[in-house]
This record gives sequence, structure tokens and C-alpha cells, in this order.
Amino acid sequence: MEWEKLAARHKPALLSAVRDRIAAGTSRVVELRPITDLGFSTSEAASLLDELAEQKVLERTEVLRCPSCNGHIAQDVLVNQVCPQCNHDFREKGDEPTKVITYLLLGGLSRDVPWLVAIHGFNSQGEWQRDFAWLAANKFRYHAPVLMYQFPMSRYGVMLRWRHLQLAAELAEKLVLAVQHAEKHGITEPPDVVLHSFGSLLFAALLDLPNYKNLRFGRVIIAGGIIDPRYDFDRHIVAGRCQAVLNHCAGKDEAVGLAQIMMPTAGPCGTHGLLSKAVVNIRSSNYKHGSFFEGETLTENLSVGGPWDHFLRRPMAYLADLPGHFTPAANWKPLSALIVVPLRVLCIALPLPVLLMALNGWFQDTKNLLGSILRSHRVG
Repeated sequence: MEWEKLAARHKPALLSAVRDRIAAGTSRVVELRPITDLGFSTSEAASLLDELAEQKVLERTEVLRCPSCNGHIAQDVLVNQVCPQCNHDFREKGDEPTKVITYLLLGGLSRDVPWLVAIHGFNSQGEWQRDFAWLAANKFRYHAPVLMYQFPMSRYGVMLRWRHLQLAAELAEKLVLAVQHAEKHGITEPPDVVLHSFGSLLFAALLDLPNYKNLRFGRVIIAGGIIDPRYDFDRHIVAGRCQAVLNHCAGKDEAVGLAQIMMPTAGPCGTHGLLSKAVVNIRSSNYKHGSFFEGETLTENLSVGGPWDHFLRRPMAYLADLPGHFTPAANWKPLSALIVVPLRVLCIALPLPVLLMALNGWFQDTKNLLGSILRSHRVG
């Protein structure tokens, strides 16, 4: 929807009021009266709604209302000349039903979350899973089951692509069973998904597994993701594998920069963004890699009007109307093999404590160089 073009012809306050009303998705009927009650004239409100009707966002129509009770009167009832709600007799009173211009919202209304799958990375301690499950269950009033997946402790497996594919297949099998279980209990819709860190990389691998093309998902939230920014989510959305994707970036996520060095096919989508046109990219400038699931920020993300709540519930046409929305630079390229290969060899050759000490010293000595390299692969 081209709100920017509409802003050039209509008052910002009017545009905001109409957009908020439509995005709320609480009813298909959009009437002039509630808008004019906010202080806007009938002509300027009608002008904006008529433009939205031309854009096929709304459908303009006339309805008849009883002047006594304001109830809706269908055309086929009008032949009786009596209001079916209050029995107002138009012939006896000598009046006529009032013609009211209304607009019907085309497309989906505010949606319910059918069920939710949360997929974390490796070496997770589990605190965020408990908080997330509790908050989500309370938010959705226990109507939406929340399933949690995390991957085992791993040192070398994350650096091996064959292990990624193995874990992705294991995840797919678990999801197949979960979908079958949901269907047995009357939940036929695909699950919405929340991904963090290594979980995002394995989810992308899962989507590409030929044996699991029948697995479908609803809306997908990526937080602290380590997917290659060039990964083509558009083809999965077009194919119906995912309904929509939100990529929530952090402004202070150093782990994402390291992931592209240590893991094959990984990339800094959690800082740079995803280039697929259908993906909604937003950035929280003060977030770190784990900030998404800390108590205060997790509550904020899931609260009414929060970015995750907005993305999970709003009609499809309004998913990009989020604070922090940005378009990533299209010129991202992976780091040179001259940097990546030696570091992966070190990861395999050295015991983990020695490796961490070596990396720490290396980062201190080359802080400015590495910082400039990583920043060149980010936006803003």
C-alpha cells in the first residue's frame, strides 16, 4: 500500500486515523461517522476512503439504516416498509430509510495465532524458553500451544555443513510429528515460528530439504538470525511454505558477525537484514544477541502493539508498518576465504578454552581492522 503517496494529498492526522482503523482489523466495515467524529470533514474523509477503494483496499457501498434505531435494513426487507429491528413503519411515519456510505475492508482481518514453535540455537541454558512459553501462553490465553526446540551442546558440529543438514532433518521429523499431533486435536493451520541464532540457520536448511516440502509454516519471526542476507525467502513465500517473514535485527549483535566466520553458509542477517523483497526487516538499535528474550524486551515484543504482536496478528497489508523498518543494502558479500578458512582450522585444532583465549587476544590486536570489515557488511 502506497501510504507515502497518499500523505502528499491528505492530512497526516487523517491518514494516521484511517490507517490505524484499518490495521486494527476488528471489523470489515469502515464508516465515515467515527472518522468525522474525530474532527475531520465528511468530504476529506470520504476523499481518502474513495482513494483506498480505487486501490482495492476498501470496497465502497451504500447501506440503508433505520432513522429510528439506526439498524441496517436489507433491500429485500425494505419492500415491507417496516424496520425488522424496531418495527418502525415508514409508511405510517412518512419517512424513508437513511442512505449511508460505508466501506468494506478487503482481505484478511486481524488473525489469531493457531500455535507456535520456538527454535533456539545450541548451548542454550533454557531460561528464555521458560519465560517465552509462559508469556506466549498467557498472551494467547492458552488457545495456542507453544512448542520449544533447542539443539544439544556442540563444539565442532556447528562448523560442519553435513551436521547442519542432519540437525535440520531431525528438526523436520519433530515438526512432522507435531503437525500430526496438532491435526488430531483439531488444529489444521500451520504453526507460526520464532527463530533465534543457530535455529534460524537450521530452519533455512530445513526449507531447502527436498524430503520435507510438504511442511508449511505461518508467520516466521527471526531474531538474532545468522542466515546469509542473500537467502531467498521470496521463493518459499510464493510457494506457500511461509506466509510472511519478520527479520528482527539488533544494533549491537557481535555474535552474528562471528557466526559468518565460524559456520558454513551463515551470514549476518541479524545485523545487515535479509534482501528478499517480501521480508520485513526491522532493527532495535540497543539490542544485543540475547536481548530479544530478556524479560523486559520479550514482554515489550509480545505486548499489544509490540513488533512481534503486530506481525503475528495484523492483516498482511500492514505487516511493514513497524517502527525500525528498513531496507538493507543490496551489495552485501561474504567475508573472504582468507579470513574464514584459517579461523575454522583453529576452531578444529585447538581445545575450546585455548581457542577462546586466542580469539580474545586476536580480537584485541585487530579490533579496528575486524570492526571495519564487519561494519562494511552492515547497514547504518
